[in-house]
Amino acid sequence: MALQNLHELYNNKRHPSRNGGDSGRNSTTLMCYVTLASSQVYQVEVDHKAECQEVIDKICKLIGITEEASYFGILLAGSRNELFWLNSRNRLSRQIPGSPPYHLYFRVKYFVQPSTLQLEETRHQFYTNVVYHLKNGSWDADTTLETQSQLIALMAYIQFGNYNPNTTPCKYACFWPECRNEIPPEAIRMAAAFHKDLKDITTSHAKYELLSIVSREFPSYGTYFYDVKNIFDRKLLLGVGPSDIVLCNSTGGVIDRFPFCRVHTITNSARVVTLNLLEEDGSVKGQNYQLSSTRLAYSLYRTITEVHAFFKVIQLNNL
Repeated sequence: MALQNLHELYNNKRHPSRNGGDSGRNSTTLMCYVTLASSQVYQVEVDHKAECQEVIDKICKLIGITEEASYFGILLAGSRNELFWLNSRNRLSRQIPGSPPYHLYFRVKYFVQPSTLQLEETRHQFYTNVVYHLKNGSWDADTTLETQSQLIALMAYIQFGNYNPNTTPCKYACFWPECRNEIPPEAIRMAAAFHKDLKDITTSHAKYELLSIVSREFPSYGTYFYDVKNIFDRKLLLGVGPSDIVLCNSTGGVIDRFPFCRVHTITNSARVVTLNLLEEDGSVKGQNYQLSSTRLAYSLYRTITEVHAFFKVIQLNNL
């Protein structure tokens, strides 16, 4: 499931409740409506010269995240419903065409391991982001029905509480990926069995358990996918995750994975991103991927370089 589905979700929910801030603005400020993964919309106002990081910091302050803002980023929807990560260090107004108010998306950009998260609200934001990806079916290509059923049970427990044989099983379908066929009866049966065992645990513990399972069992945990075409004009998905770049077919089936240690260099020219990969014999082989626009290609290029740099620092700090 590609990034533009976030924008489709926003269009399907044009009137969510809005939180915080004064709706007025003047010529020296920019008004932003920022949608979270939970579909909550916050209204924030920043100086017209403000960097994108100021929007991130204001949202983090509003939701109670004081020290872990570095895991988050801001997405902007383009004219074709494609989504771009904004550069947090650059001026906001220079990255967004048109005039305010701006409609932005606050998302987890760097999916670290759940055990490293210190704040309850940070874990909650990771949870809502992970649930979004689970419902879209963008991460589950290599997982078992048993694992998916366990996650459905956890999501149902968090939203509805203890297992109720009269009402709970019929609600499991709302947690089944939207892009898949109807939920199998076997998944409902297994989810019910898992759900019964969750009686009276805290929702905080249930959220952490879900994050732990996904980060451990889902190879695509933390991966953002872009629609691309190869040199044969075949439609593919190219994903950028914490440890590798993954190439998938259009339905999410994994074709190949390129660990960052194999990526010798990456270049961007117009609508094409080239991965120069190290081969076993020490040679370097380029693979070209074309995107729908120059800006989207540059966004993919930046995402690869930024995600790689972020997790390289994490890795070095853990030595």
